[in-house]
Amino acid sequence: MVEMSSGSVHYEIYLKATPRADWALVEVAPDRDTGLRIAADQLREHKLGRVKVTKEKFDAETGEFRQVTIHESGYDSSQDKAKAVDPDRHPIPCVEPNDLYTMHSRRTLSRVLGNWMARHKVTPFEFLHRIDLVEKLDASGMELQHAVQKFAIAEASVTKIPVQSIIKVLHKLSDTFIDKLYKDHKANIFPTIKPETLGEVAEKLRKDKSGFYRLSGAVSLYLANSKDWSEKVDRLLNLSDAAPANSELRTFVLQPLDAILGEVVAGEAGLNELIGARKNLGTSLLSLADLFAGKVSSEPLTSVEENDECDRQRALATVKRLGEHFAAGEFAAARGAVARRILKEMKSPKRLCPNDINGEISLVRQLSAHLKTSTGPLLPAEDLHEAMVERCKQLVAGEAIDRYLSQAEDAGEELERLFQLSEQVVGKVNKRALAGYIRGHLTSPKVERHFLNDREPLAPRLKQLSHLQSLVQKCDFDEEEQEGIHSSFGILGDRIEQQEGLIASIAQNTRAGPLERAIALLKLVANAHVPAGPATSRAVQAAKILLRTDEARRTLATNQDLRKQFTTLAACIDPAA
Repeated sequence: MVEMSSGSVHYEIYLKATPRADWALVEVAPDRDTGLRIAADQLREHKLGRVKVTKEKFDAETGEFRQVTIHESGYDSSQDKAKAVDPDRHPIPCVEPNDLYTMHSRRTLSRVLGNWMARHKVTPFEFLHRIDLVEKLDASGMELQHAVQKFAIAEASVTKIPVQSIIKVLHKLSDTFIDKLYKDHKANIFPTIKPETLGEVAEKLRKDKSGFYRLSGAVSLYLANSKDWSEKVDRLLNLSDAAPANSELRTFVLQPLDAILGEVVAGEAGLNELIGARKNLGTSLLSLADLFAGKVSSEPLTSVEENDECDRQRALATVKRLGEHFAAGEFAAARGAVARRILKEMKSPKRLCPNDINGEISLVRQLSAHLKTSTGPLLPAEDLHEAMVERCKQLVAGEAIDRYLSQAEDAGEELERLFQLSEQVVGKVNKRALAGYIRGHLTSPKVERHFLNDREPLAPRLKQLSHLQSLVQKCDFDEEEQEGIHSSFGILGDRIEQQEGLIASIAQNTRAGPLERAIALLKLVANAHVPAGPATSRAVQAAKILLRTDEARRTLATNQDLRKQFTTLAACIDPAA
């Protein structure tokens, strides 16, 4: 009996590609059998790998998934440390035609034949089931030979196998595969399907030991007349809508659809046609984030480049349908491909918004907000955080910060911009880099000239410095860095105060009584008119001296208004202040 996912249960397949590698999530399956099958496929592809399958069950009480390992197998280095690996063992994971259908092999096909497949608007999964496409590639001669050589050279560079030996094996595998596929087509093992007959055909094929292969070929042939990627996805969704409601049969039908959809959205050509070519990477990623979350807008974005309006609207409607299926929890492979594409692009060195650092920062903030609500098995929170950290490294690079600060009017605004940037970036390394930049900026001649300029009014300078100091705690710096920056503001504020003699002038103002002067000094501290540090400590100490006078005590006892003001400010009189 196949244990089916009900939305609260799914199965995650992890792989250690080599004995020294870390566990990596490679696929999410809806049921146990599919998970075990994918794990077995991974082991065939990675001879020194190890796999495990975990059952993830959602706990409604805690709001988290509970993980139980149901299977683990593969190479165990602890039991085989003394055994040397045969250097002449051939590294190619595909030794027979059936090996070509695994996810790893299909991704390799996409890499070496990507341009050819993009021109013919076909995915690797379809290609492997259509003899017409295989024969067309075989007849192209140079293109196939170039792909074989490309793969062989890459494999030879990491093994001791000669390039010619690898090419020989690949040609043999290719000939065997073509011969098998040709015989399958000649035997008419792939039935003709359309939405209205899908359920009946699927019911018959599910009982066949090669039913999945036959259904996959039928789906691939059904898509053969699609004129573009949008129509291909539309046809796949039509099949999905017509799939039987029975959960086991529906899962059987959706698997080949999901595989093809995943390859469409993973490819550059298919994805660009579906979401529309954007003016920059950032808006493309926002569209992908919306698609992943199933929140595709019904209105075209203004940043979409002008194309044929009819085709654009048709593609938009198709993507909206796909998003609705994603929101309903279907097509995990395709949705996972979108997530991987987002993470890959976020880690890439490409600018989200070239030549516009403010736009770059804004897009990073929007992407974070869009994706944080969509984290889960297909988009793990830790993977998203890692991608955001990598993306933010570009924002804290010296060149980027210089461009960002070049738009500030003065040194005060530069510091404020640095704090604003600090609130946007994530990652301890990035926070530390910005903290160091701020500390260095605070002691720069430019900042000192700005705040120590006695030709400018004193109050606005001190008030601005206090405001900037208040931003330190919002930036989530390390405690040591935070204390250092906070202290630097206090030291600079103290230099300004001593230059102007503000505290002394208030304390020695004989036109006001001792209590009034003490209240004025405490207001400097309570209202942050002076940065916290040596200056505020000195102000509090001067206020304490004034409060000890007999005149201050008498006034405090007799003047209700002043007593009320003092009571409000009394919290400032603290030894730690």
